[in-house]
Amino acid sequence: MRKPDMVLTVPPGTGVESCAVFFSDRARRLSIRIRPDGSLQMTVPFGVSGKAVNAFLLEMIPWIRRTLPGVRRRSAAAKKADLRFPDAVTLAFPGETFRTEYRWLDKCWTAARLDRESHTLLFSGCVLDGGSVLSAFSELLKRTALSLFPDALTDLSERTGIAFRRCTVRMQSSRWGSCSADGNISLNAKLLLFPPEIVEYVMIHELCHRREMNHSAAFWREVTAFLPDWKIRRSALKREFEKLPEALRRLA
Repeated sequence: MRKPDMVLTVPPGTGVESCAVFFSDRARRLSIRIRPDGSLQMTVPFGVSGKAVNAFLLEMIPWIRRTLPGVRRRSAAAKKADLRFPDAVTLAFPGETFRTEYRWLDKCWTAARLDRESHTLLFSGCVLDGGSVLSAFSELLKRTALSLFPDALTDLSERTGIAFRRCTVRMQSSRWGSCSADGNISLNAKLLLFPPEIVEYVMIHELCHRREMNHSAAFWREVTAFLPDWKIRRSALKREFEKLPEALRRLA
């Protein structure tokens, strides 16, 4: 990997001491990322002043403070458990299985994409770093879930007659969904790994919280009205989670 064009000192209390800056003729805007090892890398278009670069770093400090602990936690967990990414991954919600392939590039990042024609999950970049591979897959799951879940939730909303305000997607260890008082429903991207009937249970569960913001008997009556077999589906969710490869269970 080439040497940085600049190295900036990061203000104390951020959790990292410096930020490597790389100028790029392909960059269209300033961007900053946290590498799996916890270091910072900024990409800057040519022609941007040093003053603007420093100002951008200061602007991103709150984001760095929020994001850095999670990146380090995932990387440490991967190294501690010596996690291996599976040879194939099934996204059961859309019903597709992808064979895992790797393409090493002399980069400090790892990217993941799905090739539906060849049914391949391709990782490219710094693929020898297990933490980087997991982070790339986590981001891929979130993007894919965001392209599928809002429409699926809207269909269920119309079927049940229960409205919601907005659907968001997060990556969490084992919290499958949440519903806020103002009607925002959040779903775990890992639900893509589970069959449609399980995802439907989680979505119905969260929609019913629009009527009962608790887990009272009244809440479960609401769920039962739409899914009489919800107990079977809830048990299946737990079983399917335990069947996931260790690397995928630990995604958060």
